[in-house]
Order: sequence, then structure tokens, then C-alpha cells
Amino acid sequence: MSATLIVTRRSLLRYVRTPQLIVMATLQMTMFFLIYRYLFGGAIRTVGMPYVDYLVPGFIATGVLFSGIGAAVATAEDLQQGFIDRLRSLPIARSSVLSARAIADTLILALAAAVTVGIAFAVGFRLHGSALDGLAAFGLVIAFGFAFEWLFVTMGLFAGNAQAAQGWG
Repeated sequence: MSATLIVTRRSLLRYVRTPQLIVMATLQMTMFFLIYRYLFGGAIRTVGMPYVDYLVPGFIATGVLFSGIGAAVATAEDLQQGFIDRLRSLPIARSSVLSARAIADTLILALAAAVTVGIAFAVGFRLHGSALDGLAAFGLVIAFGFAFEWLFVTMGLFAGNAQAAQGWG
């Protein structure tokens, strides 16, 4: 457990030291949301609810999948640069490296989804249930994202390099 937390910290520090990664993780999802909200908002009719209320749930779920590509690329980079090889000589569980990658990327995914949900509320999205239902849905999206992070980490392991991992994603 401690090895997983230490490697998770290293992965998160990598995001902090390369702010472009955080900006891209949050801005990309937000920008695509705003494009779909305002570009297609007048062209698509939804019966019984505003278009933004129809768009946000599906878009957040899809955005979570797209953000998983970063896990595949980062895993491939760690393999290519020898980081995982250096950790093999340490007395840690081999699963801790992959678990740390999935946890760190899930935290970044949660941040990006939270920013997008905040902007969605700012541009007119409203819940049709209780706040507790909304929090449960957000938690389910994060759990969904964590499950798919493992798929993307696996892609990164088999891709060989970062470009191939991005293509596989």
C-alpha cells in the first residue's frame, strides 16, 4: 500500500511539474462541451428537457473515456524511459506501479469532470433529481473512469511507445 501511494504521489507530481497536462485534461473536456453546447444546441431538438440537460450526462461519460488516453500514453512513456525497469529492482509489489498510475489518472479525471460539471451548471444544466442523486451519478462516473483507466494502462503496456499508445486509445 505504501509503495502504491508513493508512486501515485510521483505520478501526481508529474502533472504538477508539467501544468500543460492538467490544463489539457481540464480544458479539452470543457472546450468540447462548450462547442457541443453552443454549436449544436440550436440544431438538435430534445423533447421534454433542454438540450444542455440531455447533453451533459452523456458528454461527461464520454469525456471520461477520452481522458483515459493519457494513462495509456504515460504508461508507455514510463516503460520506454525505463522507470518501470528501475522499480523492478525494489522490494515492492509489481502491481503497485500500475495501481498508482490508475489512481493518479483517476484523480486527474475527477478534477476534469468536476470542472466540466461546474461549467455545465454555469451554462444552464440542472439536475432532474436530488443533489444526492447527482453526487451518486458523479461517483458512478468516477468509478466508471477508474475501471477504464485499467484498460488504458493495459494498452500502454502493450503499445511500445507513447505515439502507439495514443493511437490505440
